[in-house]
Amino acid sequence: AQALEKLQESAEVNRSLYGEKDHPNVADVLHSLGKANQRAGDFEQAEKFLEQSLRMKESLFADKKHPSLRLTSNLVDQVRALAQIANKFKAIRDLASFKDEGLAALTRDA
Repeated sequence: AQALEKLQESAEVNRSLYGEKDHPNVADVLHSLGKANQRAGDFEQAEKFLEQSLRMKESLFADKKHPSLRLTSNLVDQVRALAQIANKFKAIRDLASFKDEGLAALTRDA
């Protein structure tokens, strides 16, 4: 939690320095925020920050194979895949819970 707060502060400082224009420092902080949110299991926030970073890097680097751009692009894909797995796991867990509740109700009524 403290790391996320420090990264948020860093993003705010960079935004105050560079305004709304794209800058590598801002893109890097957004990437770090995405990675930190991924580690925390907040895939929605992670994807949001990583997409912002990716859009910024795409505008900054003419070379679409730039290592920083590719790294962020790969992480976006990874976060999306993890989010899908997490959603499937949640659906299975919810289904299992529903099934357990149904069985409990049946055994209570018997």
